[in-house]
Amino acid sequence: MALASQELGSLQDQITPMIGTFVSFLLTGGLIVSGMCCVFLLIRGKNGTTKQHRFLCIYVIALLFAVVGYAISLFLSTGGVLILYLQSPRKAQQLPCTMTIPTYLCMMAVYALTDGLLVWRCFMICRGLHHSLLPNCRRIAWIFPACICILALVSACIAPGFQGRALYSELVLAAVILGIILDLYGTTLITATLLAHRRIVKSLSGTASTPQHLPIIAILLESAAINIPATVAVAVGVIIGDNFQFAVMPVVTTNHALGSVLIIYQVALGRAFGHRGEEEVGNTTQLVFQGCKGDGRGSSDNGGLVVLTTRITARKGKLDAVTQARLEGENQEIDLTIDESNDDLDEPIAAPTRRDFLQAQTVMSRYLADEGRFP
Repeated sequence: MALASQELGSLQDQITPMIGTFVSFLLTGGLIVSGMCCVFLLIRGKNGTTKQHRFLCIYVIALLFAVVGYAISLFLSTGGVLILYLQSPRKAQQLPCTMTIPTYLCMMAVYALTDGLLVWRCFMICRGLHHSLLPNCRRIAWIFPACICILALVSACIAPGFQGRALYSELVLAAVILGIILDLYGTTLITATLLAHRRIVKSLSGTASTPQHLPIIAILLESAAINIPATVAVAVGVIIGDNFQFAVMPVVTTNHALGSVLIIYQVALGRAFGHRGEEEVGNTTQLVFQGCKGDGRGSSDNGGLVVLTTRITARKGKLDAVTQARLEGENQEIDLTIDESNDDLDEPIAAPTRRDFLQAQTVMSRYLADEGRFP
């Protein structure tokens, strides 16, 4: 009776990792679909791809290969152990540990890519949106997560060399705890900075012109809400020596990659619509300028009424430009009104110069450019 109970417990220990493997397969399917859509959005730009777009494409493809390799090697290792155990428990115990090396290497590649991207996001957001941070915290804000990421990767890399010793569990536990700290810090920093930037933009322009940031914050929080408790469960499993950690670890690894790809997809989607908006603004302002040049009074051969209103308001040391073009009728009339917070100046100008046109177009594009500052 005791022998049968022991065999049942051993069989359960072999089946438990397979549950995490199947859940990881489901997440891998969603990751592949999201990754392909992300790559398509990044490379379909009419004006060609930038260096950052090419880097993100290469990153997504490398992450897909790492996750697919991890899923395949994990299935072969866990499935092979289960099949050998069903044939003979002794064969499963005699299985060479070299079968788990590809799984471990692919897992380390996934964590290196995802944690490295998180550190890079912290660096980019501190550089691009530094006005939303404290002046003295600009560098330490990304140096701290970089040090944590390096320590976690080093601990995880040297842990297999101490397998079978007490130091092995300590190194694995240290890597897991450092990963939890990195996720908490990165999520908090990026979320707080984006919200502060959104509040600053809203206070300057009167409207929040960064709708893309809210989905990014939502994905960050949802990913952290799944990854952090699951990683804590892995840490508890390492401490008590339970095999439950082997069922949770594949899910955590794949979900890390899925969260990173979803954020890149959201940014790529926002940039695609942002470029479309920039093209519409450029076409409108170009049409207005072509209509107003000529005799200096706004006359043109095409006809139609073009009204260009540019309102520049001084608010907290910043300039807010609002440009509106409207076509109707047979005559053209161009009004340029400049409103200041301390002056009731209302002076119509017959025809703006090309310099005025370029300045208005540059200021209008400022808030559209804010959409692409966060990678």
